[in-house]
Amino acid sequence: MPLPDWGRGIFLKVLTLALRKGIDYPKSHHKKLLNEKARISRLISNVERTIAQKEGRGSMKDTEKFEGFKKSLVDENEKKYGTEIRAKYGNETVDKSNKRFMDMTEEQFAEFTKIGEQVNELLKEACKSGDPAGELGWKVADLHRQWLGFTWPEYSREAHAGFAHMYVQDERFREYYDKICPGAAEFLKEAILNYTGMNK
Repeated sequence: MPLPDWGRGIFLKVLTLALRKGIDYPKSHHKKLLNEKARISRLISNVERTIAQKEGRGSMKDTEKFEGFKKSLVDENEKKYGTEIRAKYGNETVDKSNKRFMDMTEEQFAEFTKIGEQVNELLKEACKSGDPAGELGWKVADLHRQWLGFTWPEYSREAHAGFAHMYVQDERFREYYDKICPGAAEFLKEAILNYTGMNK
């Protein structure tokens, strides 16, 4: 039985989309493989410089060590969370975030680290208040926003609230925050939802 005209149009659109996806997959896979190749080349280069330095054949500049250190953090994060965050936020957003991280100067990285530590210290204190909507809850959520700003290409309340939910739903994050103080992940989630106005 032949398809009606409108049915053929829909069928052709679906077929076109499927074919495009089929064409795009090898391209995206190729891009991932090239990125992995570049990552491995950088790691090999860093290891070779380290070996040469240890054998007295050369010295690794502090900037090279710092770049290698940042790259190892990005690689570790990709290994642990890459599949999930890329599925949730898209390759482009994650790549931009990784680039912002890699482009950090030592001073920016020190500030990023300092603010991350302040988030945890203030979270510990704020948990004792038991009031995520209170002044300390607001401050910890604002510090958390500042911390995210170092790596996020652009801030959105919705994405910030999404992270807050992830901190409670993902056992790895919940465990990390709950080590700071029991119930800290839930407290931080509520504080961020209040801060972003997404608690309604």
